[in-house]
Amino acid sequence: MQSALLDKIKKRIDKRDPGEFVLPDVYGKGWEALYPGDQTRMNRRFLELVRHGDFPQVRDTLRAGDRGQIFIKHPH
Repeated sequence: MQSALLDKIKKRIDKRDPGEFVLPDVYGKGWEALYPGDQTRMNRRFLELVRHGDFPQVRDTLRAGDRGQIFIKHPH
C-alpha cells in the first residue's frame, strides 16, 4: 500500500468511533471500482500492518465477513 493511501486510511480510522469495521469502510469511495484481486491484496496488507502494530488502536477480530477481515478500533 502506498504511503499516501496509508495516511488517508489512518486519518479516517482516527475519526471513527471505537467499534468494528472492515477496510472498505475506511477506504471510502472507489473501493467497489477496484479489481477483486486488488481488494484482496489491500485487505491482506492492511491485516499484516495491523498485526505488526502499525495501527496501535486497531486489532484483528480473527473473523471475516462478506466484505473482508473484520477489525475493531479500541479507544486510545
